[in-house]
Amino acid sequence: MARIPEATQLADRVEALVKEVESGTSAELIVVVAGRSSTYRWVTAWVAVGFGLAAAAFFCWSPWVFDDRWIPIDVLVVAAAAAVLVATNERLRVWLAGGTEPAAAVRLAADAAFWQEAVHATRGRTGVLVYVSVLERRVILHADSGIVAAVPGAEWVPAVAAVEGAGVAPEPFAVAFRALGRVLSAHLPREHDDVNESPDEPRVRV
Repeated sequence: MARIPEATQLADRVEALVKEVESGTSAELIVVVAGRSSTYRWVTAWVAVGFGLAAAAFFCWSPWVFDDRWIPIDVLVVAAAAAVLVATNERLRVWLAGGTEPAAAVRLAADAAFWQEAVHATRGRTGVLVYVSVLERRVILHADSGIVAAVPGAEWVPAVAAVEGAGVAPEPFAVAFRALGRVLSAHLPREHDDVNESPDEPRVRV
């Protein structure tokens, strides 16, 4: 599976951002930068079937005459060519999957990462997962119960929306991430005995 350069580029900037934000808050930010949240292999299969059926219909009902002996082979060639095109283009697979399927895949992967990275296991239940899925260009935030209890929704919801809306472009992401940090610092300031319970570097999954 090919690496996605944007994932590495964004991850390179995240560690400094986490250090900066956590210097002013007791919240623990855990960032996962994933190259993708799904392979969307099923899209390749459906495209191959669809093009194969379309080719078969064309050869059978076309006004031109084709040699019946070659039609099965021609159908397989068309289906295989379509499959190769889609299988080698990840962004095309995401586009063909439609808007709801990639969003659901990212949400599911973010839910899993919340538990895999033990975001719920901080001392004050103040963990915040920032899950970045580069291929789908989506960001999902999951906050633990301590964050929800300490930060008013009127401030938290817009801050989360800004990070998620910034997507994977490094500069907009950094601006929104720092704004999120200011909200956290206002309601969960760093204590004198605060311990960094989670490494600052992002978990990179390419």
